[in-house]
Amino acid sequence: MELFFKKKLYNIWFMKLFLKTVLIVSFCFISNANSEKVSFPRVGEMLKLDNPEKNPPDEIIGNIYYPNTNASKYPAVLVIHGTGGVGYRTKKIKDKFIENEIAVLEIDLYKSRKQSPGSKNRMEVASYLPDVYGALAWMANNEKIDFNKIGLTGFSLGGGLGLYLSIGAHPWAYGGYPWDNIYPKAIVAWYPVCVSFNKRFNQRINYLKKTEIQQSLPISNLKIIAPTKDNYEDNPKTECKKFVNNYYGKQIDEIVWLVDNGTHGFDGDPKKGTFKYRDIGKNITTTTSEKLGDEYREKTVNYFKSIFNNN
Repeated sequence: MELFFKKKLYNIWFMKLFLKTVLIVSFCFISNANSEKVSFPRVGEMLKLDNPEKNPPDEIIGNIYYPNTNASKYPAVLVIHGTGGVGYRTKKIKDKFIENEIAVLEIDLYKSRKQSPGSKNRMEVASYLPDVYGALAWMANNEKIDFNKIGLTGFSLGGGLGLYLSIGAHPWAYGGYPWDNIYPKAIVAWYPVCVSFNKRFNQRINYLKKTEIQQSLPISNLKIIAPTKDNYEDNPKTECKKFVNNYYGKQIDEIVWLVDNGTHGFDGDPKKGTFKYRDIGKNITTTTSEKLGDEYREKTVNYFKSIFNNN
């Protein structure tokens, strides 16, 4: 009798282990079944840049993630990481897009250069623009992606790249490419350090006369997520509004989503809590909040859906 019960318990244990293994394998298969590693060339030749990259990579690498549905084409968003590289933030927003049947192209600016993430290896933000244009060109030529439903979202460094595109950076930085064919229909920039654009506004205008700046992205298709306690900004509550006024010549408050009591990187891993560091000569404090992160991920995805549904 004792042997019988031991065998029965063993069988139950083995069955639980088998089911758990099947579930894990099934989950991994489902989550990875529609993802592919991709690489593509950078696009664009820099005409104006303070510190041009000496040895740019031949190709940019990343991953494309498709929703697990049978759609012939998908709306898609390019996700660009911040100085800390690919990680918790990009994964969380990627999962949210996939959940809403929006494909995601996630590029790795550091890995493409065989570098580790961090401010030590971070270049001038505009140096990465050819990476972004290459990614957009790849998306525009992908048969699985709806050409009319391509967006871009980025965090910090990636958000800054979003702002460059929002003001039509390419006419004064590059030449000889049909930019309108690969332009995102909407951009959401997460804490993009607007002060860096505002302080250098007049310097950038020297590239071209103010009246020649191209604004390829309608102001209604831009959102800036601006935490009110972002130490990177001189005036967190007004800096991104000033950016809009500088470059678009008018102020529309709805463009800037102020995150009350949010810090730079507030949507990071909640396990990290509050931590401090120093960057660009400033003392930075980040406090992660799962609640705020979820709220603004939801807002971001819903915003892209509203834009895509009108295209």
